Parts: sequence; C-alpha cells; structure tokens
Amino acid sequence: MLYRIILVSGVDAAHFLQGQLTQDIGLVKQSECLPAAWCNAQGRVILTLQILAIGKDYGVVVPEAIAQAAIARLHMYRLRSKVTFQLAETGWQLFATTAEAMRAVVISDGIWRNDLAASEPTVEIVASTGSAGQSGLASLPRLDEATWKSARIQAGRVDISVANSALHTPHMLNLDLVGAISFSKGCYTGQEIVARTENLGRSKRRTFRYNCEAQDMVIGETLHDGATEAGIIVDVSGNDLLAVVPLAMAGRSLQIRGIEAIPQPLPYEIA
Repeated sequence: MLYRIILVSGVDAAHFLQGQLTQDIGLVKQSECLPAAWCNAQGRVILTLQILAIGKDYGVVVPEAIAQAAIARLHMYRLRSKVTFQLAETGWQLFATTAEAMRAVVISDGIWRNDLAASEPTVEIVASTGSAGQSGLASLPRLDEATWKSARIQAGRVDISVANSALHTPHMLNLDLVGAISFSKGCYTGQEIVARTENLGRSKRRTFRYNCEAQDMVIGETLHDGATEAGIIVDVSGNDLLAVVPLAMAGRSLQIRGIEAIPQPLPYEIA
C-alpha cells in the first residue's frame, strides 16, 4: 500500500491543522483534495500530504511508510487542542486510474480526486467504501503501485518519506508550484522561513526530474556533475526520479554512480 489516511477529528481539528500546515484549511471543500506540507520550526518539510474535508473532520493522505511516525509527531504538537488522530484501517479506498477511464464516472459525495499531469494523465482517488460501491468506481482499471508512483514523479509531486523528512524547504520541493502553499493564510509552523524564501524571489535549489538506468536507486543518493556533487534524490520509482539540484545546474545531464541521468520535463515551469 502506497498511502494511508489519517483521520483528524474533534472541535479543534480545523484550527489545529490551520496552525500546522502550509495549505489554507478554509479552501478545503467536501469535493476537493488539496496538496499541503507540514514543516518544522526551521521551515523544513516533515511531511507532504493531501488533505480533504470529511464532514466536520479531515482526512490527511500520507505515504504509508511515514504514517505511524506522523501520528506520533502530531500528538506531540496537540497540546490542549481538542483533536484526535487515527489511522483509517477500514472503510476507505485509495487507488489511481487513468483520466480516460474517469470520464465515465461522476464525482459524488464521499469521493475525492487528484489529477496528475503524467505522460498518461492519471487520477488519484480517495473514496469511502460505500460511495465507491455506488458510483461505478469498482469497474475502473487500477494502476499498479509502480505505475502510480511513476505518474506522481512525472507530475513533479514529491512524497517525503522517513529517509528525507525535515531536510528540504517547501520551495526546494516545488510545493509552491503545485498549489501546496498559501501565502495569505497567516501563521503556521515554519511560516516565517517559507515566507522569507518567497519574498526574496527564488530558491537556489529546486526539484528536477531525471531518467537514469542505474539500478536500485534510493532516496538520499547523490547526483554528480563530473567530480562535483550536484544534487540528491528525493523520490524515485524505477528509472524515474526527482532530485533537488542547484538552479545553476538545471537542464544538465548529471550522473548517478557514473551512469547518465537525463533531464526530463515537468508539467510546470521552474523560474
């Protein structure tokens, strides 16, 4: 399983999330699933996520590998807030399908979609089990995990894992370019650093996409430009990878273990 849902409930749920996440909780509606990040006080991304409204509560979709650690850390920040966090075990479906297949499906209550601009346009679906059974979702083709993950990389969407949590700023991960940051919502943890980066005009490092035939590439592995270290892998699936690289090296072919890493397009522009 690639992703899990953390259910965030309680009378203070919206207030708590507004003070922690980069996304404006006021923009999260019943039918929308919006990207966001959770930063530490130094403005480094602890977690990337999708957030959705479930009645008066919220669902936070996170990489499965970091879900339990995320819940433990959320409890540390709860203090006196009347909010609870629970990993959804049953009653939900998370999967990806093709945009073509989704044309026959009408989105209704209990179903959220997130569109990915991959080489084959892909739609991520979060659905309550009851809604999925009534909407025709059960008949849709479902992408295997490797194809789904590659689609996210092609769309330039970084999933932060345990291996690279709290290492990069939101701008380094292009989160400002995919609508994951509100610059008008007010204070949240790490907001001062994020706002300063935005107001200074640019980040010196950004996430770029590459294709490389090196075997068994892993998060945290370095890219090189000759003998010079040039970047670090932040997400990878097969030969597709995303790496944080200095802007000065944008567009260059780099190397991973001496094997060429060839730049690939992203669906958004990096200025």
